Amino acid sequence: MMKHPLSLQSQYTLLKSIVIRSVLASALLCVTLPSLANETKQLTTIIDAKPIDRVVPKYPRGAARMGREGWAKLSFVIEKDGSVSNILVMDTVGHKAFAKKAIQALKKWKYSPALENGKPVQQCNTAVQLDFLMSPDSPRNPGGPTIVSQKFFRIYRTAIKALDDKDLELAKEKINKIDHLKVWKLADASYANLLKAKYANLINNDKDELMYLNSSLSRRTKTFDDDTYFFILQQIYALNIKLNHFSKAYSTLTEILSLEKAKPDLDVYKQHKAKLDAYINSDKDIIINGDLADKPFWFYTLLRNSFSLVKLTGDIRELDIRCANKRHVFSVGENSTWDIPKKWQKCSVYVKGDKNSTFKLVEHAKSAKQQTTASL
Repeated sequence: MMKHPLSLQSQYTLLKSIVIRSVLASALLCVTLPSLANETKQLTTIIDAKPIDRVVPKYPRGAARMGREGWAKLSFVIEKDGSVSNILVMDTVGHKAFAKKAIQALKKWKYSPALENGKPVQQCNTAVQLDFLMSPDSPRNPGGPTIVSQKFFRIYRTAIKALDDKDLELAKEKINKIDHLKVWKLADASYANLLKAKYANLINNDKDELMYLNSSLSRRTKTFDDDTYFFILQQIYALNIKLNHFSKAYSTLTEILSLEKAKPDLDVYKQHKAKLDAYINSDKDIIINGDLADKPFWFYTLLRNSFSLVKLTGDIRELDIRCANKRHVFSVGENSTWDIPKKWQKCSVYVKGDKNSTFKLVEHAKSAKQQTTASL
């Protein structure tokens, strides 16, 4: 058994700074940073909700018998009475029952509600990851959560070689075999996601590559060393830029800047941040492709206060807008535009509808007035 199954370079071909520079240059326009007002005043005081009682999820019997570990990421609303509602499963790994058990536990959680100027309000953009880990003393968990299982390692090694040899058929076969292993440790999941990311890279599927890289970092402090984590973050950053996911690119870049590994190229990363700030605050629309291929909803964190949904295909039924302390749900029509008050903060959208429906989300630099406008 090994903590790091293969060397960094053979795990995944990751971007260096010079590659990121070229991706950034092609995606962002050189625009001047806007001047910001230097006078502000406090309009309201908001105190976040605080947990009172958190129920630990029950370990699914089937997963425990198989020795499968994993996690479930959930988004939810904390109501004015401190109860939890409107739970969405953002991602899950390890066993299909983990999400169900996580939801059952989360519904029993209790909070002291968020307060706005002393009055209870909803807290609408809350998320949590609930991990399912076997006991370190369990015979099904030799070495603990940071060590991959022997059977996984044997298949992983063959799959990596197949990818290095560009034998995609064999690599896909081994990936499918990994997915059906009975024993599934958390470290196995992290390295399996790296494997899938490399496969997606070779078939030029940026969307899946980004998804698997993000999933691989669910417990990075317990699985990957600093070098691996740093290089994965660089790849995630570059892919987010390429896909116009600037809000996620921004948060990833902020994380990169906080790392010791970034110090040699700190000036370069700061230049990236300045260009990203400039583009976000420019008069250019930000256009993001959305689809419901993988989940019954699509999620995006907004950068601007005005946005539209256009070029809809399939059945897009609902738009759920969740901000720090406000939530609204709308039906969706072609070319509808939503204007969110500036005082609302940390807004995310959840687009819901039939599988394989597609659309484009357009973030406007200024309040757009199209066929339908919803002022919140």
